[in-house]
Amino acid sequence: MDGCKVKIFDRERTLVDVVKYRNKLAMDVLLEAFRIYWQSGNADLTKLYGYANLLRVGRVLRPRMEAIVSA
Repeated sequence: MDGCKVKIFDRERTLVDVVKYRNKLAMDVLLEAFRIYWQSGNADLTKLYGYANLLRVGRVLRPRMEAIVSA
């Protein structure tokens, strides 16, 4: 973009980044992103939690994802 390199990751990494920067985003954006991810039918929770633990947001991610999965 405009001569800058931009790294592109998979959906799981993008969602973890959304959680990591949750203070800069509205909560409804975060929840809608997780809802769409879960409803897509090919959610890889192992990969999602792996990234979350790697980027130190596992404790923040888990309750939000559990709310989406149980709904």
